[in-house]
Amino acid sequence: MEVPSTTLGNAIDDVSRLLAALNQAIETAENLGVDISFEEGRNPETGNTRLQLSTSIIL
Repeated sequence: MEVPSTTLGNAIDDVSRLLAALNQAIETAENLGVDISFEEGRNPETGNTRLQLSTSIIL
């Protein structure tokens, strides 16, 4: 299946904006004392990459 380059370009732009927003949210949370960790893996059923985000707040 061929994907038009404009569709692919739009998807890449969307992912870039999403990652920038996520980075800003993480930075803000860490400044507020929230501990954030990531675990990357693969979904065994689909083979897709999976990213798990864990947070904790130290009171």
